[in-house]
Amino acid sequence: DEKKISKARIGTQLNYCYPKLNNAFWTIKEFRGFWPNIRSGKSSMIIRLRQANQGYNLLDSPHKIIWSYANPQRFFFTSVPVIWARNQICAIGSKNKKELLYLFAILNSKVINVILNSHLKSEQEKDLLVSTTAVKEFVRVPRISDHTQFIKDEIIKRTEEMLKLEEKTLSDFVDFSGILLQKFKDIKVEKNFLVAIDGGKKTKLKITGDPAFVEKALLREFKESELPLQARSIRLSALRKLPVIDFQRQAKLKEYIDNLVFALYFKVSLENIGFQKG
Repeated sequence: DEKKISKARIGTQLNYCYPKLNNAFWTIKEFRGFWPNIRSGKSSMIIRLRQANQGYNLLDSPHKIIWSYANPQRFFFTSVPVIWARNQICAIGSKNKKELLYLFAILNSKVINVILNSHLKSEQEKDLLVSTTAVKEFVRVPRISDHTQFIKDEIIKRTEEMLKLEEKTLSDFVDFSGILLQKFKDIKVEKNFLVAIDGGKKTKLKITGDPAFVEKALLREFKESELPLQARSIRLSALRKLPVIDFQRQAKLKEYIDNLVFALYFKVSLENIGFQKG
């Protein structure tokens, strides 16, 4: 029952995270709340499995591909322990991270997008419903030979690189060691400095990475705020965790990966590959 989701972690045991799917990312960056790992007893928060579920195998898988059952725009990869209610979200789990990264690249390819839409979308159906069963039925992973293994290896390598770009946060680009303020009203970039503003007080923090990435991340986070400056309260703890992602490089990697997947499906001969060549 998702109405019982806790806003904070419960107890000292493992807590699963309830994911919030955001199509701006390929990984899970936001969570609706937490659910404790209770599998027996009389607690109202016991994890009850659906009849079609194969035990706790999926729940216990360290790595998962998850997606929205209705109208998914993409498939997400996560190594965070996640849980969800009923069939709102579908998933495939595995202990083998590399193989799951390969499947993730396949599922998000333009080839598979066309296949799923052609089989599952019709004029009579307004929604595209993508179940785990549908994925298993219509997605055929390309067979790999000794001659194509290097392409698969490159897909896995570049997919992992694409996802790692989403691990970067503002703390990787800004030196926060000199700031005492825990809250402030506004934030901006001035040359190679991040400037935290609280009333008439300004604190300059050295940007150790690319100032352009930092500025773009701040614009994405705060440009749509309808609150006047005097009503804002920006927490330092949240600012440190703010994603700072090179979306341009990520998009180029995604296009390159799609081209490699296309080559596997249509048996395009490739002698030399590499991201710069791609």
